[in-house]
Amino acid sequence: MNVFIAQLKREFWENRGAFLIAPVTISLIMIALNILAIFTLVFFSVRLNGEEFMLSTFVGQIENVDAETLRTGYNGFMHAIAMFFLMIMAFIVFFYALGALYDDRKDRSILFWRSLPVSDTMTVMSKLAMALLVAPVIFIIVIALTHVAFLLIGLIMLASGGADVWTSLLQPAQPFSIWLSLLAMLLVHMLWAAPLYAWCLLASSFAKGKPFLWAVIPPVLAGMMQSWVNFLQTFDYQSNWILQTIGERLMYVVIPQGLSMKPAGTDLEVDFEPDDFANLGEFYSGLAQRLIDPDLIWGIPFAVIFIAAAIWIRRYRDEA
Repeated sequence: MNVFIAQLKREFWENRGAFLIAPVTISLIMIALNILAIFTLVFFSVRLNGEEFMLSTFVGQIENVDAETLRTGYNGFMHAIAMFFLMIMAFIVFFYALGALYDDRKDRSILFWRSLPVSDTMTVMSKLAMALLVAPVIFIIVIALTHVAFLLIGLIMLASGGADVWTSLLQPAQPFSIWLSLLAMLLVHMLWAAPLYAWCLLASSFAKGKPFLWAVIPPVLAGMMQSWVNFLQTFDYQSNWILQTIGERLMYVVIPQGLSMKPAGTDLEVDFEPDDFANLGEFYSGLAQRLIDPDLIWGIPFAVIFIAAAIWIRRYRDEA
């Protein structure tokens, strides 16, 4: 266990720019832009649809909104911030997984790591754990800190405008519930993302160059071949389940609860309900449905196969 933890620390320090510095920098930029927007409302009036808005106008409108509407708005806003960070995280982790095993062979550092008492299985599993668990936890912590910063800014803004901060912000806002929902979403994210990141690690293990192309081109070609076979059989376009499955899994990685893709005749219908993120009851219900989704269940064996293949290939391929 100590060796595995040491492996995780190694992965973190080698990639701390992507996993820590990037989200923290984005968070600081968002906070700075929010403060700039508030200062604009303090010293200037903003004309919107023929009406002038200042900080006092905005605060007065907040006080006239009922508690349930405020709660829904705050929950939706905090989930929107979280989804933005999760999109960035998915992009970062995708390219991390593509280079995780390839870079060791490229710079020949695999020879050094093999001189240590660390098995190939532990190495590959540590990289998978970094992608599925450690990186999401780091991003959730950054998301929570960003929420706290936004709440403090809102608290100062409302207090300076003479509003009742308890009824206008502290009571309707539910940051702890939002953070709990993100932790619950982490489990669904791990299960949905496992086949995707395992496939990226597999491509990273055997690619002699351009692991991105090795990861992307085979499933795209498979989808194109399926479309061509369907067309030759029926001379009509049919739903492409390969590309649909890949697209659906990519979207579930970012938004595990609120997005689904379904065939609708000859078109692909995307079902997205932003209100699901504001209503926490519906949010947890959607997460529970994702856990029993057959598409999630059959993806787990593929993840196991991809990881086993990546371990086997790494064991016999060092290009030294």
